[in-house]
Amino acid sequence: MLQTADGQPLKIDTAMFRTEGNALIAEIPAVLKLPDDGAFAAENLAADIMSVQAVQQDSDTIRITVLGMGTVPQTPVSLKTGGFTYALKPMTDEIDEVEEEEITVTAERKVDGYRVPNASSATGTDTPILETPFSIQVIPQEVIRDQQATAIKDVLRNVSGVSYRGDVQSRSGDTFILRGFSGVPVLRNGVRRFGGSGEVSIQPVNEIANIEQIEVLKGPASILYGAIEPGGLINIVTKKPLSQPLFETELQLGNRGLVRPRFDISGPLTADKSILFRLNGLYQTVDSVRALEQRDEKFLAAPALTWRLGDRTTLNLAAEYVKTNRPADFGLPAKDGQVIDVSIDRVTNDPSDSVISRSFTTGYTLDHQLSEQWKLKNSFNYSYSDYDFGVVFYHLALMLIPIQFFEFPLLKTRKQETIRCKQI
Repeated sequence: MLQTADGQPLKIDTAMFRTEGNALIAEIPAVLKLPDDGAFAAENLAADIMSVQAVQQDSDTIRITVLGMGTVPQTPVSLKTGGFTYALKPMTDEIDEVEEEEITVTAERKVDGYRVPNASSATGTDTPILETPFSIQVIPQEVIRDQQATAIKDVLRNVSGVSYRGDVQSRSGDTFILRGFSGVPVLRNGVRRFGGSGEVSIQPVNEIANIEQIEVLKGPASILYGAIEPGGLINIVTKKPLSQPLFETELQLGNRGLVRPRFDISGPLTADKSILFRLNGLYQTVDSVRALEQRDEKFLAAPALTWRLGDRTTLNLAAEYVKTNRPADFGLPAKDGQVIDVSIDRVTNDPSDSVISRSFTTGYTLDHQLSEQWKLKNSFNYSYSDYDFGVVFYHLALMLIPIQFFEFPLLKTRKQETIRCKQI
């Protein structure tokens, strides 16, 4: 059986059917869409049939060969396309009923490279980028894997107009500049977690281990998401459960003692694949070139569940917990526009100072297909984030003789909590 993309029958000329030795041969005008070498083969389909092959004879012709066991096969062999069935033996014409072995040759066109055809940031729906009247750029999972990135700032270098500003907001989250505008918000699956990156608010850590792709919407079209800087926005699309089993582990090692093991597990929980799950986990530790006593550590746990309530209704549940424990480092002092001449590992604050941040996000997305043209989508998201900024400042006061040192501890805790609901 040959199946066309649009379900229409092929133009079959039975005059091109013939017998050569112990083989039945049919040549038809078509192009095979198969992966790898572009050929199809099957063996031992009947007692007197050794093999069946379908190969691309030339640029627009397929040759189908049915090889018999020493002689021409006596088992009825037919070629079916659309609603028409043809006997492969050249002495007969079209047949109506035949006991046959059906072989379906199908394949999907493989998209090469890093091209992503669809994105949801501009319209809220999975729309082809070519049909979207906005400037959108997508960083797919293939780029994240090939770059072996450990942070979103690493892969956002591939996007024109995006600059990394640093974690200037209390050292708790990344901030970016897009098209010259600061305060670029980082969304999660199209929903704000907190305020814009330029606002005085806690920016939680966005761990790349739970990211499927990153979409960058440029220009004033980002106003679709509310009060947002005209430079654009960054939308993080997290990993979703898969219908096929997935068991993946990875260990990244790097300089400065980087150790980064992670795992990704997904698959169906029921036989009919109506309930799917996925679990991502990560631990990371890295040293510093400076003489800091606190280790830089990170922990991630991200479970997700997909429940197909019916043919048209799907419920997605997801949660993510990230905890980081970082040393507080204020760098080296400068004088007259230059860093003072001291060793790079010199620490001006207490080496045991630390910044501990925690973020938790959970929510659901409910999709219901009303018709082929209409779809209802409802999202709910709860986010909580806090950090503990524990630093001991040393102040030097010269009060004649002797020199006295005064120690002032500064323990600071900030918390932020938001609940957002979105319906499209």
